Amino acid sequence: MNDKTWLILKLLCLSAALSAAIKYLAPNLHIPVTSTNALIAIILPSLVMAILLLWRGQQRPLRYLRSSPPAKKDIN
Repeated sequence: MNDKTWLILKLLCLSAALSAAIKYLAPNLHIPVTSTNALIAIILPSLVMAILLLWRGQQRPLRYLRSSPPAKKDIN
């Protein structure tokens, strides 16, 4: 199977499982309705994504972040 097709299939299955968990399991969690819990639910996904992107950025050298390779110098 193609790598891209496999990735899309895995993402689709993960998304369906997460959706089912939210729909059927989340109502049983009895989380109190407070402004603090609302702020946590809103800010936490963005904060986690920012931390992951910063961590990934630290793992990659700067030479991979350039949009195009450096131009070759003409010696003539």
